[in-house]
Amino acid sequence: MTGHEYCRTLLMDVMKDVREKFTPEEIKAAWTWDDSGGRKHFVFHGPHGEYLYNLKMSDCHWSAKAEGWMLLLERKEFV
Repeated sequence: MTGHEYCRTLLMDVMKDVREKFTPEEIKAAWTWDDSGGRKHFVFHGPHGEYLYNLKMSDCHWSAKAEGWMLLLERKEFV
């Protein structure tokens, strides 16, 4: 895979599980931000005000979304 193909594929796979647990409105409400001025430090803003920072595996917005959603899915499993 070249470039960010892996990141995009990972996000597509994660979104299959996300769509089972979250509504389309919740999915649209989530977003990522690179808050480092280009040093690739991403944060994930979830649909209910969640703020997940220090995402260890993220190097782009696709991987940040995938990691953020994975963390939210883990939390939702325990609720």
